[in-house]
Amino acid sequence: LLADFKIDLSWIAIVRNIMEVYQQRTMGSRIEQKTSALVWDHSNADSDFAKIQASNMIVQLKPILRNFAVEILEGKGYVEVRQRGVNKGASAVSLLSNIESRSGQLVDFIMCLGDDSSDETMFTALRSKRGSSNNRVFTCTVGKKPSKGEYYVHDVDDVEMLINMLAQQSAKGKASRSMVDLRRLGTSGRSPVRPSPLAFRKYNFLGTSPGDGTKRKRPPST
Repeated sequence: LLADFKIDLSWIAIVRNIMEVYQQRTMGSRIEQKTSALVWDHSNADSDFAKIQASNMIVQLKPILRNFAVEILEGKGYVEVRQRGVNKGASAVSLLSNIESRSGQLVDFIMCLGDDSSDETMFTALRSKRGSSNNRVFTCTVGKKPSKGEYYVHDVDDVEMLINMLAQQSAKGKASRSMVDLRRLGTSGRSPVRPSPLAFRKYNFLGTSPGDGTKRKRPPST
């Protein structure tokens, strides 16, 4: 995918030198180098101290990187410096285009899930590529929070249940052609997993959900 982007990594050495200072200050943090990004991960460090260090790092990096084509992002437990224009959204669209170009067919179902601010570019890019009204694209944030994702699930357990539900429905759809998928639904004679109803919830920007498939009384208005 990186062949689609013009990559300039001349800033990597500068950023690494700065990040190494903060890594030495912050026990439990580490530096991860990707092809077009450098990440200071402090998810395993003392959270309060690491947040202060992350803010200080960003203040220090901004004037130094002003003339470089990079973006500085602060996410959940990390600070990332990456090449501008190279993000999850651009990568997802590029991957989708390559798949469709090689197959000669449009991908008929897209589900995109993420729990971080860096995933928002994927939600926006995929909806833009397919159109905001396309009912074959499902963007979903993990955790109930403001997001470009159209849907949300509460946590990773809901993600697992959702994937299990989709796998079972896919197998049922192929039942008329093959029994292999049906056999895969159970292991060692056990019944397939039965997730709770409707783990996938429509996101509502007013802060409420239309429902989760169970009957509940609404709290009185105040």
